[in-house]
Amino acid sequence: MRQTSVILLLLLLTGCALWPFSDNADDNLLPEQGFTRMEAEELPEPVREQLENIRTMFVGMDVFYEDRRYILVSYGEQPSGGYNAEITDVTVGDSAVTITVHFTEPEPGSQVTDQITWPRDSGWISERMLPVQFAATGIDTHVPHLIGIDNLPPIVAESRWVKLFEPAPVTTIGNEFTVSGVANVFEGSLLWRLLTVDGNVLVEGMDIAGMGDWYPFEFTVEVPETEVTELALEVFTESAKDGSVENLVTVPLTSAQD
Repeated sequence: MRQTSVILLLLLLTGCALWPFSDNADDNLLPEQGFTRMEAEELPEPVREQLENIRTMFVGMDVFYEDRRYILVSYGEQPSGGYNAEITDVTVGDSAVTITVHFTEPEPGSQVTDQITWPRDSGWISERMLPVQFAATGIDTHVPHLIGIDNLPPIVAESRWVKLFEPAPVTTIGNEFTVSGVANVFEGSLLWRLLTVDGNVLVEGMDIAGMGDWYPFEFTVEVPETEVTELALEVFTESAKDGSVENLVTVPLTSAQD
């Protein structure tokens, strides 16, 4: 009788340990850690759209859709094959879920595809309440996270570390317009200016995003009176070393003031 009780107790403890992590006995990857890998084409359409929106970003994010919490990791577009991003561990702690991602690059001299590739990984986890944090192994030590924004809009213009949601190129603007996006730049500082096609600066300013992770920004540009209709918005950073322009995003615009 005592032996039977011990066996039952062990079964109950085992069940309690597994239940928070996985409710699907057919999970195809890390089922004991509550993670199920899914290819991009297997994701629900709204989640797949989010994955596509981060195609050019190095980022990790979580997306809630219906009764699941999806994990999306993008290594951004790379110049060749041989790069990889793979979720290798999911740890549910007392205060957070840690998603570990392993990053690799091609070995020197290795034969790889000579075209742009997009290393990424995606899937869903059972834990829905705790915040998600990312850890990196391999050739990178940090996975930039998307901060302060749940759903990423499509990117309309970009550089490596500055991504704009609006305005789209060749937008017709009036007396003012909104600029929004995300950035991961030194000290979080962004500069911007509105120019005529011949390079005359009409108005300029600065804004704050963030550093280390992807932070949102939004500001309003008031357009000075001008007879010039073809304008350009530039959003950029300056090098801490020599003050040169970096991360430049240029958006052509058409002015139609009242």
